[in-house]
Amino acid sequence: MPEAARQVIDCDSIAQRVGSLDWKTVADSLSDRGYAITAPILSDAECNSLVALYNDASKFRSHIIMERYRF
Repeated sequence: MPEAARQVIDCDSIAQRVGSLDWKTVADSLSDRGYAITAPILSDAECNSLVALYNDASKFRSHIIMERYRF
């Protein structure tokens, strides 16, 4: 991970944000609508750090074989 991304992304903080979501409401929305809208989980800086990783092809697959997952 580039140094800039390491400096911006605080995994403990992200875990806390995810952990503080109202998971009953999220689950109900997923069940009723097929999607759920939450409060922002990543800051703009964290999103930008992730976007900066896109240039490293070794971190991402170019193809996802759906048959393998029985879709």
